[in-house]
Amino acid sequence: MTRLLHTLAVLAAGVWLGGMILVAIAAQSTFSVLNAEENLAQPNAIAGRVMAPTFGKFDKVQLSCAVALIVATGCTVILARRKIGPILRFAMVCVATGFLIYSVQFLSPKILDMQNDVAGAKSDSEIRAAFDEFHESAVFISKVNLALVSFTLIGLAWSGPLRETVTTDGPTGTTDVPATNNPTYNPT
Repeated sequence: MTRLLHTLAVLAAGVWLGGMILVAIAAQSTFSVLNAEENLAQPNAIAGRVMAPTFGKFDKVQLSCAVALIVATGCTVILARRKIGPILRFAMVCVATGFLIYSVQFLSPKILDMQNDVAGAKSDSEIRAAFDEFHESAVFISKVNLALVSFTLIGLAWSGPLRETVTTDGPTGTTDVPATNNPTYNPT
């Protein structure tokens, strides 16, 4: 059971982290290529419309990964004998999920709603300033989540899956030993 939870957590964190990196590269490339074109009147507006569906689809992937990580790391906290590492990973996942939900429910819809208005706005207009503020907040949250999910994945890789233990009575008292080292342990 613990190996399954660990595998689920590593897979979810890996997909979430890899996806964030991939989407950041795709966005940067899209904006760079379109801004290099001399014949385009509003390259950033076009790039924003190109990337918006990608961000929307990736939000669903991120939310799925967040749910899987909350379940896996939450169960690990319950099952673990040493709690500090699992609790820290669970806390990082919860904070990243909170930021993600805020971004998906509040920032992304605002940015999408403002895209058409900002396309024709002058760089010093109030609409442009509001859009830039929402966009900067979304980018900041993405960077924070990138760090949190990275640290979670590093922690998962460092700790490995929980070791199953059994309690034995020995000459020095009751002690927990790894289940695989106990000849009387039968997992079935």
